[in-house]
Amino acid sequence: MTKVFSCDILVSEETVAGLTHEFPMQREKPHTLKGYAKPVTVYQLL
Repeated sequence: MTKVFSCDILVSEETVAGLTHEFPMQREKPHTLKGYAKPVTVYQLL
């Protein structure tokens, strides 16, 4: 998926929720991923 967004690092919504520090991120629209029943929201690390 990093090729789709032209970036090096993407993190899931669950990972962002578990962070103890804030990082500059941009929320992307949900995408359907192989192996997941529902679309997954990802964040791009800026």
